[in-house]
Amino acid sequence: SPADPVIILLETESPYIFSDPSEDLAIISLDENFRDFAFFLEAKGHVPISITDIDTISKVQYGQDITVFGYPFFSLSGIRINSNTESNWRSSFVFENSVSFGRISSISFQKYFFIGDANIAPGYGGGAIVSNNRLIGIVASQSSYALEDINGGIYPNLKYQIPFTIGIKASFIPPLLRQLIFKMNNKRQPH
Repeated sequence: SPADPVIILLETESPYIFSDPSEDLAIISLDENFRDFAFFLEAKGHVPISITDIDTISKVQYGQDITVFGYPFFSLSGIRINSNTESNWRSSFVFENSVSFGRISSISFQKYFFIGDANIAPGYGGGAIVSNNRLIGIVASQSSYALEDINGGIYPNLKYQIPFTIGIKASFIPPLLRQLIFKMNNKRQPH
């Protein structure tokens, strides 16, 4: 069983929930104070997924086809000026969404993660990993290794990016959602 999540209520009193650091997940509620942002996303054609769209039963299998969604930095298409209100939730940078395709290549990578061969870049982090029209994971990172010089020293801040996706298994999402809903309901009830 995962460790108890940490609940942080910011000045806006909007709940955020974080998993145990080993799972590396966070859920941000778009209810209450972020309702405008939720409406903005829906107006752009984004549709919330149902908890039944999260695959928590099937085992991720070698060779399973995956589609990975993200907003990589190379997809920067413009800069916009935001109002003061919008600057709280909307980036000034405009990125186009990007899609990468691949297959599951390793499932024994710790208990929380799996590796796929979909080529991703910085900006895919937190993006959806989908298979058979169901969410199977969230992008955690891209594989990378430090670059070495000819003497065996390591170049600081330089890494060689490996075209692999490290994904967090989706089975860790529903328990966090249930805990967040429970905490939000308790916050709303008079004490």
